[in-house]
Amino acid sequence: MLPNNYTDSNHMNICKQKLLFVSLLIFCILILATGCENNTNRPTQELEGHTWELISIDGVELDNQLSPEHRPSITFDLNNFTVTGSSGCNLYNGTFTLDGKSTIQFSSLISTKKACPEMGLENQFLDRLTNASSFKIKNQTFKLSAQESISMTFEY
Repeated sequence: MLPNNYTDSNHMNICKQKLLFVSLLIFCILILATGCENNTNRPTQELEGHTWELISIDGVELDNQLSPEHRPSITFDLNNFTVTGSSGCNLYNGTFTLDGKSTIQFSSLISTKKACPEMGLENQFLDRLTNASSFKIKNQTFKLSAQESISMTFEY
């Protein structure tokens, strides 16, 4: 039995308060979840949308006379976790994984097999790419490293 002073309007007010509370709770959870997702993805999103051109390898800057079509490059696709580019003479592609904000691992790299007059830079580039384990992006510079040493620097 309900108390004498209980009315339908009291019941409506209680329902409205509960609905408002649940709505605010859901809103807060969505805001928190969205904020966490954006902070996690931000550093890696800078990888995509550019063709990064190699400017130095093992601390040695590439010769400015090297034509753009012979300059190694890398392009990331974050939707499919694939990578494509030029190794100087041949084209390559493969997959990569990201772990955290700065750990990267390349795998399943395959390349065309054109016979090129100078394969030294190409072989060095593909070796450093295969062994890369971490990266940093600052402004328009992307650095790939293996075991704490910067092995390749790129710009777009």
